[in-house]
Amino acid sequence: MNIASIKKVSSWCIPVVALCAGVILGQRVSDVPVLSPAHAASAKGGLTAMEKLLIKDEINDKITLYALYADGDGPGGNPRNLKKMAETIMTPDIVSEIYLSKGGEPKIMKGRDHITNTAPEVQSEFAKVVVGRHYLVSTVFDEITPTTVKTRTPAVYFDSSSNQVGPPCTKPEETVCGGKPIKTIMWVYHMTWTKTPDGWQISRNILRDDN
Repeated sequence: MNIASIKKVSSWCIPVVALCAGVILGQRVSDVPVLSPAHAASAKGGLTAMEKLLIKDEINDKITLYALYADGDGPGGNPRNLKKMAETIMTPDIVSEIYLSKGGEPKIMKGRDHITNTAPEVQSEFAKVVVGRHYLVSTVFDEITPTTVKTRTPAVYFDSSSNQVGPPCTKPEETVCGGKPIKTIMWVYHMTWTKTPDGWQISRNILRDDN
């Protein structure tokens, strides 16, 4: 094959390097090994696109569960359950770090016990007139490996008065008017997830406060 022919062949087969090499050198196409993207990723010890999607799907589900375990499912649903949160979503040796916007030393807590023993955001004496809920807005995946994943999730916590019915509500008495805002807190979770026999769990949770 002359130089002109090689240039012509190369121009249309650059994306398929192994196949091009076989054509240029006169090999049969069937003799040229071509790795699929999935096999190529596995050969390098990495993850395929599908494997990454499955990891993201599991972690996104657990981030949603994080908020539901913290506050419960609402009236008639599952109640707040921090023990279940810790056992399902966190490693036994989890490290939590809280950094406040005003500065100072971070608050560092280790193990699942500090999760299960966290006091409710709304104290029991106010629970009938004040309601609160965590909202984990969206998640960015900064790093995905076969054993470790790093994510960032903006979050906000709202406290409001319980639903008002009747005066001073201007709607009919059978329709709620909603509550009045009492407190809003914003922060970002920086989570490190570790692959365990029980699936992906948080091994380090850094909370950076915006308030």
